[in-house]
Amino acid sequence: MDEIRADIARLIAATKILYPKLKNRLKVIFTSILLIPLWITLLLGSLSYYGFCFEKHRFISDEEMIHITITELLKSNREYAEQHHDPSILYPWHTVEQYLAAYPDCCTVSQFTDRIDIWLDKLFGNSAGYVVFEIPDKYDISGKRKSVLKITNCGQVIDPW
Repeated sequence: MDEIRADIARLIAATKILYPKLKNRLKVIFTSILLIPLWITLLLGSLSYYGFCFEKHRFISDEEMIHITITELLKSNREYAEQHHDPSILYPWHTVEQYLAAYPDCCTVSQFTDRIDIWLDKLFGNSAGYVVFEIPDKYDISGKRKSVLKITNCGQVIDPW
């Protein structure tokens, strides 16, 4: 019986020595388990906010955004003309290169981040930026027609309005 009490006393003494070390290790492990997913989430969120396309594993350049939106603009114009059976409303340009040759300074990429909904769109990858078109228009009072199209991080064009 004395041996058992001695063993228990040694076990209690060893526990008192090991417990603080074990307690610190458990804190580190538990903290790591909580912080690693948080850091990964912050990293992915910040990449998405700044325009990273996870599908293509890269950022899309401003030139690519302009090219994609002009392609979409020309495609929707052709569809609209076919739908209304009116070839007179077709744009005279058939390719992006022709459009850019006619209006070399027509387009800019802009970031409208002053509203909270736009900030959330950027965070979730639904808005890499806005392509702003300004082309001469003799029928407009200002002499220019302005259009804005939103583009996602992976190049999908969305009408922002």
